[in-house]
Amino acid sequence: MFSVLIALVLWQRGLHHRMRGALTPIVALRALMELLATMFFLTALVLLTLASIAAILQVLPLPVTLGAAMIFREPVGWRRWLAIMVGFIGVLIIIRPGTSGFESASLLVVLSVVFAAGRDLATRALQGKRP
Repeated sequence: MFSVLIALVLWQRGLHHRMRGALTPIVALRALMELLATMFFLTALVLLTLASIAAILQVLPLPVTLGAAMIFREPVGWRRWLAIMVGFIGVLIIIRPGTSGFESASLLVVLSVVFAAGRDLATRALQGKRP
């Protein structure tokens, strides 16, 4: 609904020709990642406690850093690699896979983190691209 409103404002101000620059595959990928991250997050909100969700969401900078190092060849020192490993181990401790305390709905939050990291990496790929 908000997108329609923005389109109308752009049209009214005579800026509608600039919308073509926003219709690129990377923007579509970013929008899809945002949609999936939101969908999994909202589904998890219904099924899990807010404390569990918040604890798992704290890991988001780690896959973003991992993706930036792998995709964009960003330099990552040994301390950050160690922090990424410890952070992922922390998430495993929180969701407790293979134990009786494991809630499969925790995987929804993990998927939300994966797609949110994808969104952030797609945003990084957009930097410097102007219509």
